[in-house]
Parts: sequence; C-alpha cells; structure tokens
Amino acid sequence: MLLEFAAQRFLLKILAIVTDCIFCFDVLPLLALKYTQVNQSTIPSPKFFN
Repeated sequence: MLLEFAAQRFLLKILAIVTDCIFCFDVLPLLALKYTQVNQSTIPSPKFFN
C-alpha cells in the first residue's frame, strides 16, 4: 500500500515536471510572440491585458 502511494506520488511528480517543460517550451514562446506583437502595434489589444 505504501509502495503504491509512493509510486503514485513519483508519477505525479514526473507529470508535473513534464507539464512544466511543456508550459515553458510551448506557452512562453507564444506569450513572448504575443507580447512583441502587442509592442509593435500602436493600439495594444485589451484581450492581452485582461
């Protein structure tokens, strides 16, 4: 029982790390791209700041 619990926690930890990596490599570049686009345009979109 305890081993099973430890294995589940280990898997959750790995899942969290993988999710962080996906977030870093997928979402951050998208946000950076969006941010540069907003900076380049004269009127910033309200969607970006909400």
